[in-house]
Amino acid sequence: MKNIIAIRNIIVSFLALITLIWAFFQNELWEKIFIIPFIIGTFAILNENLFLLLNKPKISNLFQYIFRINLFIYFFGFLGYMTYYAISNQSYSLLIPVAIFLLFTIHFFKKVFFS
Repeated sequence: MKNIIAIRNIIVSFLALITLIWAFFQNELWEKIFIIPFIIGTFAILNENLFLLLNKPKISNLFQYIFRINLFIYFFGFLGYMTYYAISNQSYSLLIPVAIFLLFTIHFFKKVFFS
């Protein structure tokens, strides 16, 4: 059963990776910047499941950490940009949800990497 789920995840990740790489080459520079974290995350998930299927748990865990690090860089980068946007446009009410999401992101970061 575990192998079937891993194979399904590999197929879905592979199709998503092909779609993202196609979209990467079809777009301009700024769109490519937004697609890169998704390509890295999809590649990490694909390899995590592949090495899990090949019974290599240490390498699988490495790709799991790559996915997590990529995800948190994306979250912190997005929240940092939203903070900059709110301050530069004097939309201070936007800082309230940013602060809430920042607290949740910090909590999940501590839970994932330090527990």
